[in-house]
Amino acid sequence: MKIVFISPYFLPVRGGVENHIYQLGRQLVSRGEEVLIVTGNRDHQGKKLSVSAQEVMAGLTIIRLPVVAGSARIFPGGWVLGLTKQLRKINPEVVHFHNDAYSFWGLLIARLAKKNKFNLFFTPHFHQLKIIGPRSLLRYFSNLLLARRAKAVFFVSSFEEKLFFNKFSRVKDLKNKALVIGNGLADIFFQPINRLPDGEKKLLFVGGERKGKNIPELLEIFQQVSLTNQKSKLVLVGRGTKQQKYLQLAKKLKIASRVEFKGEVSDEVLLTYYDQAYLFLTASRQESFGLAVIEALARGLPVIAYDYGPFPEIIKDTVNGRLVTKQQDFIAAILDLLNNPDLHQKYSEQAIVSIRDYNWINIVEKVWPVYNKYL
Repeated sequence: MKIVFISPYFLPVRGGVENHIYQLGRQLVSRGEEVLIVTGNRDHQGKKLSVSAQEVMAGLTIIRLPVVAGSARIFPGGWVLGLTKQLRKINPEVVHFHNDAYSFWGLLIARLAKKNKFNLFFTPHFHQLKIIGPRSLLRYFSNLLLARRAKAVFFVSSFEEKLFFNKFSRVKDLKNKALVIGNGLADIFFQPINRLPDGEKKLLFVGGERKGKNIPELLEIFQQVSLTNQKSKLVLVGRGTKQQKYLQLAKKLKIASRVEFKGEVSDEVLLTYYDQAYLFLTASRQESFGLAVIEALARGLPVIAYDYGPFPEIIKDTVNGRLVTKQQDFIAAILDLLNNPDLHQKYSEQAIVSIRDYNWINIVEKVWPVYNKYL
């Protein structure tokens, strides 16, 4: 089977969508399928990548099309003709588009699917990203047309499926097309845990920088925790976490000496941060899944999060972490686990047990039969 994944971004650009495509593709290749990934040649900030126009990565053939300066999500460029040409040349049995918020790519894929009658599959990676103006319309019509033209629509969580249905419930047969497949962990996160205590109890956040991640609120929460617990530190890892505005806020809150801003790191380095940490925290209210949450659980970290969106599908309150509704409850939950090592150990053991099924073999077992159905 010849399968083409299409996404505005792909590795070395890092993020949940890019990881999802890479891991799903690798598993399909291991089953003997031919997988090609057609993507853009810029990162999320619009910077041109220093990579080849075509390369092979872990058995995946990567084809990067030229995108005009700016965001690959929004602006058309040489890729319009390039994408049409590549699909005609490849002649795939399956085209699986991964939409990322709003994109001319989606509109073009929907049009090509109708014209060329290829088997289109669609994963929206849809969340409550607030977009206004023309971009909001672009996002709406892109998702609407893709849902109509797709043979099946895959969701990474039941929460994402619900959000999407609320917007596009009028799409014919959408219920029959929909399938929640979940998300998985890279093999590295199933390695034996190498706990590296250093005398400090580190509270870890991992994620990219955007408004819905609520990093300022997390700093405010830690300020309150630090007033009671003098041996804790907050560690922020991910794209954009080293921005000056966060450093300045930490200084304003008088916690700068107890907050570490690490920025974006490789999976190997990220693994050491998980293994050095005591708890994982997220104040995010903008997720379709929450990949970092299952990574943390896999490394035996209890997770504290707001009772929002996809988190209740992963975090079981008072079993492998805490789900809270108010900031004061968030602070209290952190202090409770900092001061109660037996409770922490109980949650830690359950954290590891709770994510055993989050592997890519299970996900491919859901996806592949759906592809095969339409061949």
